[in-house]
Order: sequence, then structure tokens, then C-alpha cells
Amino acid sequence: MKIVVLAFLLTHFNEVKGSEIPYFPFLGASSLEVRKRTMEVVEGWVLADQDKAKEVILQKYLRCPDPEVRVRLLLLLERAYFPVKGFLGIAMRSTRWDQLGRFKKGDTGLGVRVIGVGAGTPAAEAGLKTDDVILKINDWTVEGGADVTSEVATQIQKNPPTTPILLVVKRGERTFEVELELAILPVPSVRAKLLRAETDGLSNLLPRELEREILVFQMWLRKEIEEDRKNLIADRRL
Repeated sequence: MKIVVLAFLLTHFNEVKGSEIPYFPFLGASSLEVRKRTMEVVEGWVLADQDKAKEVILQKYLRCPDPEVRVRLLLLLERAYFPVKGFLGIAMRSTRWDQLGRFKKGDTGLGVRVIGVGAGTPAAEAGLKTDDVILKINDWTVEGGADVTSEVATQIQKNPPTTPILLVVKRGERTFEVELELAILPVPSVRAKLLRAETDGLSNLLPRELEREILVFQMWLRKEIEEDRKNLIADRRL
């Protein structure tokens, strides 16, 4: 059965269009391999038409009795909710602070320090390493400051996926250029999980913009759930 389902998904993977609804039943398959492949297929459909996908997945999420499938639907719903942006795959900290979080007196604060590199990300494939300092992103100079990590994230994320960007990086006493193509920015809940893993427990604090994105999505979902609950109560009274 697993082989048949996988063959079916592989055959239809490139046929999923924004106007079609993909294979949601397979999200609850007993095979991890089938569930993973199904998530890939459905995510491709989500990215093709996020507005329609958000509407469809929300209704499936609200009506789904299986808690494991609801977790997968929630990730897909989050993917449909947030606009697609570029992704580099690093965790950062201002150069004004050392690895122990202590303020460095007299430091100019130029650049932003890499404190984590996600496996398989554009940053890792381009050879970026922990303790590298990013000095420029294309023509934009990283001047540091209290919100430097947010500013750097904004500069990166404003570029669509597959967009080539040029970084000027300092490693020790050497300065060099790195050109790479951005990937698709993961949803906030996944980024939060990756960030905690990449920093190896250095900090439990998430960047403010990431905390804000998570909160905004949670508030939107709570509102939709409450609205759906009121509609169900009203329907029962008719």
C-alpha cells in the first residue's frame, strides 16, 4: 500500500496547480515517508495559491478530529498565512555583544555576527560559519545598532526566493565576498525551532520580529476559531 501511495504522489507531484485541491487524506497515513511526501505536494499547492489554500486548509483544520493531522494542517495553514520571502539560514547577534552576551566597550558595532548556521540552508551551502561577521548585503552596509538583527533580516527577506544576493563577510582578519541564492523563508514556528537548535542553547530569546509574527498568527487563528464556534452555535439554533 505504501509503495502504491508513494507512486501516486510522485506521478502527480508536478500536476498540482493552484486551482486543484491536493491529497489531504494522505496526511494521516501510517507511513512517515508517505506523510512527508504528501506535505511536500500540499505545500507546493499552497505556494501556488496562498489565498485559496488558507481558506481551504482552515476549514479542514477546524473540522479535523485527528490531533496528529491537525498539527500538519496547522503548519500548512501557517505557510498559507505568511507571504513568501527570501531566507538565508543564519542566527545573528550584534558585534557589540560577545558570545556570552556581554557588552563590548569601545566596539564600533559594524556588521552582524553569525552565531548559528542552519544545516542545508543557503548560508551553509555558501560556506558561512559561526563567528563570521557580515559587513554588507548587496549595496547595503550593516552599520550595527540595537536593532541590527531585525534590520539585516528585513534586508534579506525583502528579496524573493532564488534571488542572488552578494554578502561581504569578515572572517578573522580576512574579508571576502559570498554570492548565493536565497531559499524560501520557513514559517515562524519552524524558524523559532531552528533558531533554538542553531544557537545550541546560547539564548532562549527570539528576535522581536519573529515573536511578533508568531503572536499575530496565533491571534488570527484564535479569532477564526471563535468565529467558527459562534457560527456553529447559530446553525444549531436554526
